[in-house]
Amino acid sequence: MKSRGNTSLISGNILQGILNMAWPILLANLFQEVYNITNSMIVGNYVSTIALGAVSATGPIINILNYMFHGFATGTGIVVARLYGANNKEDLRKSVGTIIVFSLLTGLLFTLVMEIFTPFLLNINHIQSDIYASCQTYLRVYSLGCVSVLMYSMLFFLLRAIGDSRHPLYYLIVSCFLNIALGMFFTLGLHMEIAGVALATILSELVVDILCLRLLFRMEEFKIDFRTLKFDTHVARQIISIGIPAAVQNMLIALSLMFIQQYINRYPVEAIAGIGVGNRVSNWAQIPLQALSTSITTFVGQNIGAESFERVKDGVRQTVIIGTAVTAFMVVILFVLAEKLVGLFDQDPSVIYYGAQMTRYMLLSYIPLAWSHLYNASLRGAGNIRVPLFIAVVTQCIFRYLFVLVAYRFTDSILVIYLSGAVCFTLAGLCAFAYYNFGSWTRENRMR
Repeated sequence: MKSRGNTSLISGNILQGILNMAWPILLANLFQEVYNITNSMIVGNYVSTIALGAVSATGPIINILNYMFHGFATGTGIVVARLYGANNKEDLRKSVGTIIVFSLLTGLLFTLVMEIFTPFLLNINHIQSDIYASCQTYLRVYSLGCVSVLMYSMLFFLLRAIGDSRHPLYYLIVSCFLNIALGMFFTLGLHMEIAGVALATILSELVVDILCLRLLFRMEEFKIDFRTLKFDTHVARQIISIGIPAAVQNMLIALSLMFIQQYINRYPVEAIAGIGVGNRVSNWAQIPLQALSTSITTFVGQNIGAESFERVKDGVRQTVIIGTAVTAFMVVILFVLAEKLVGLFDQDPSVIYYGAQMTRYMLLSYIPLAWSHLYNASLRGAGNIRVPLFIAVVTQCIFRYLFVLVAYRFTDSILVIYLSGAVCFTLAGLCAFAYYNFGSWTRENRMR
């Protein structure tokens, strides 16, 4: 069958095409965020603040995995979008087998690495003794699902690259409710506590992998079956050449957050939990940005493949305007409701206090962060991976860590943690804005 949910991005009204692509991704991201916060909400409300602190403390370590996987998935999306825009059906078919084999082998490798290095990662993060055992359990169980998590990301980006953003939405809704049900069953029914929510996550993502593979094997665009699946080195090199820089960028950001978590872990458990929840709540303002970023990357990739450069210029301009306006609206809502939203995770007044503070300071930088997301996503769609990598590494890794390192020589105030994120996001957005609108690369490649 053909994928009936495909959206054309190389013809028709530009804004309508981008929004038709974006709204299922937006809903998917909403469910993804519910998916992500389920573990925190279950352990915070039904296990203990200690368990919530453990989930928060291990968040930066898990983000290393998730950010790297997202980088590889980004490479997949850009390569497939170009092949689809250029109507290269042969390489498009080859890409599926390559992606499946790559996900299996790479996921198994990361499972092995994480199982071996979990104690090392916890020790360098200075995890407190009262939450150490819970952190170790959560990481070890979660690491068993690296194959399902990586394939989940790769297949979602593959489908969206051919204009199908609806099936990933449907599958994510199924996975989200399954994750909640399994998390509650394992935690409350089987008394597995923190291990239960980690197990629920990897099982629910495995279900999504099966659904995605079933869809791909039935699509006329690919015409594949298990007998014809092959690992194509040419396609793999294209994916890796884009995916590795994106993965390295994401990994370095995650590593910088992990190093900063060392400072956070010096505070009381309530502060650790509150800061972790505050990060999650403020991230809700990025949900529309993530949808628009994925859409504009696919839009730029397909239209450059089709050599429609005027559409690229108009698409980027319109997307940035919409993204800035929507982000401003989200910032106002989350700023006002910060305490109530943090309270959904834990009713401890101290957790709410720290979480609301973290949320509000982070939100101060979200307009520039919108520019960072959208301009960098446009550059990636055009094949420019290095400049977004450089901007991210300098602003969100090096600068943020140095900011914290230097500031703590003068004060041990928790305000340093709050400001580090806000300042680095602002700087990242200003750099992305300046490069796209004034740099020579975008002009030479007919993006402005």
